[in-house]
Amino acid sequence: RQPVYTTSKARWKRYEAHLGPLQEAMMTVPPMPEPAALPVAEPGQFGEGMAHMKAQRWAEAEVCFLKVIASYPQHAAAYQFLGGALLQQGQAHKAVRAMRQSVKLLPVHPSWWENLAKAEHVAGNQEDAKKAWGRGQVLRQRQAATARQQGLPTQAVQHET
Repeated sequence: RQPVYTTSKARWKRYEAHLGPLQEAMMTVPPMPEPAALPVAEPGQFGEGMAHMKAQRWAEAEVCFLKVIASYPQHAAAYQFLGGALLQQGQAHKAVRAMRQSVKLLPVHPSWWENLAKAEHVAGNQEDAKKAWGRGQVLRQRQAATARQQGLPTQAVQHET
């Protein structure tokens, strides 16, 4: 048996004349990028929003979740609960937009899809409501199957909030 590289030891020399620019580029170290500033957010806004939700203070919850989203635009849960607060205030179309953003950012929670389905229904979007509900049911079934495979109780999976 012959080693892989013994017959091609000097083949790179044919390209030696063309390697200069590559070697120069590899010797140059690019400057480090400036770090982006961390978002400035009041601490505890999400938790405060959740406390307002629990106490059914929907407008106060909305304000808290909007502050979270302003600082962290990828905060999927803030969009979901903002949608819930808006829906409770009778603003179904705004609620749908917020909830759609939440499932776009994090599409793994069956209850979020079910909440979106309810909001779509209230907003009069029956076809979208059926699709969202179906997606939630598929995710719920997958979670239950995974729980069964792992020997976990499926009730814990089905009662996610």
